[in-house]
Amino acid sequence: MSCTETRFGPFSLGETHRKIELNGLIITDTEHRPNQILPRHRHQLANMLFVLRGSFSETINGRTQLCDRLSLFIRPAEEVHSNEYDSAGTRCLIVGLEQKWRDSVTPLSIALDRPRASRSATIAALGLRLHREFKLADEASALSIEGLVLELLAQVVRCSTPHSGSKPPAWLNQAEDFLHAHFSDSLALRETANRVGVHPVHLARVFRRYHKCTIGEYVRNLRIEFAQRQLAMSPAPLAEIAVAAGFCAQSHFSTAFKRQLGLTPAEYRAAIRSREKHDSWLDLSGR
Repeated sequence: MSCTETRFGPFSLGETHRKIELNGLIITDTEHRPNQILPRHRHQLANMLFVLRGSFSETINGRTQLCDRLSLFIRPAEEVHSNEYDSAGTRCLIVGLEQKWRDSVTPLSIALDRPRASRSATIAALGLRLHREFKLADEASALSIEGLVLELLAQVVRCSTPHSGSKPPAWLNQAEDFLHAHFSDSLALRETANRVGVHPVHLARVFRRYHKCTIGEYVRNLRIEFAQRQLAMSPAPLAEIAVAAGFCAQSHFSTAFKRQLGLTPAEYRAAIRSREKHDSWLDLSGR
């Protein structure tokens, strides 16, 4: 260990609101003060970090990754990194994974072999359910928590496992960029294919091979992610958010949102606001 690196425990330096240990999992609800900077350091355990509030940037091997609200970040054990937290402070749920637990889930432990950042509607829904079980802590929570951690790892593996052949063609990245820029528009498969210069059938086949989903499912997920951010940060009416996200009607938006996250948009917004009020009460009470 060099003199410019510090070795911390399973968790980063911050205020711990609560901590539980569960069959090889060490879980904490941790908060970092506004603009806090952690110099180069490393952790004994691999860990998964779900951002509950705020955001932070993490620099590993000269590359900086932004981890914003409702995203998941994975750090391998002993990976040297530094952190900078945003001006409003950051609150995270951190799961430290002991080696004995990792050994028991070997097929999924490949998700912990390198730093990874994941953000999707599925990740957000699983992370919020994990936080809910962590706070509930009743007789069934232990089983639920372990199951949700496994689901999160499975989702990371599923999203990051490359196709067994060569790397994706350059035009596929162009197609992805186009979809991200125009997800709220009424897109046609032929239009996207024309943009990248391939046949629509070829585009659909290759896209599914690499993304494990259709282009329509991919766009729907982008719309849901956009709506999640708006519901969390904007007081705009649901109908307005539905249109901005690209849904033709609020009813269609509500149906797709609930199918993906298990909550209606109104329920999701209420849950976010309830948790923010709870966090504010903790801040005021000094707990």
